[in-house]
Amino acid sequence: MKKKPFERCSKTVLFVLSLVLIAPHMSMADDATHYYDKGTHFLGVDKLHEAIATLSTAIALRPDYAIAYNNRGLAYYKQNKYAKALGDFQKAIQLNPNDVLAYNNAAVVFCRQGEYDKALLYLHNAIALIKKITPAHTDVFNNLGFVYMKKGMPKASAAAYKYASHIMQNKTGDYSDNYNQIALDQWIDGHPVTAKFYGE
Repeated sequence: MKKKPFERCSKTVLFVLSLVLIAPHMSMADDATHYYDKGTHFLGVDKLHEAIATLSTAIALRPDYAIAYNNRGLAYYKQNKYAKALGDFQKAIQLNPNDVLAYNNAAVVFCRQGEYDKALLYLHNAIALIKKITPAHTDVFNNLGFVYMKKGMPKASAAAYKYASHIMQNKTGDYSDNYNQIALDQWIDGHPVTAKFYGE
């Protein structure tokens, strides 16, 4: 049975309309990625104003772009604009609650502001999210060591720094030594403390 001309035409129109409606969204996502890449490059070469402007464009095109918020937060942090940096890191966490680095970065801001209890809570959240330790997590444990030191906990500080060193030196991928001790054995103000901030 042949389709009527009207039926064929209406299906063609619907197909074309669906392309028109979908294509701009695909293009905006591509544009957001382009601006993210460009902004991240600017961040890497310390062109901070350009990085912020370009990453802001990526975010405007894609408001759920968690990693763009994280990188813009890093640019703000490098400018010592800690409130803006913290806002971006917290937005990145809101959009991607499993982002270990965003928790770590927020903890760095709290360290800079001398709010070590808050830094410890964010580091605890970061470590709780780590499924498999990799060399990329060295910063988290170095930061933990720094915060413990500022809290007057030299043994815990030494253990965290030692574990960070263990991660960097171990080429086999076996990072289990002392991890549970560092991650679970410390409590501050009723909160469990677990673990890129190397000091002031």
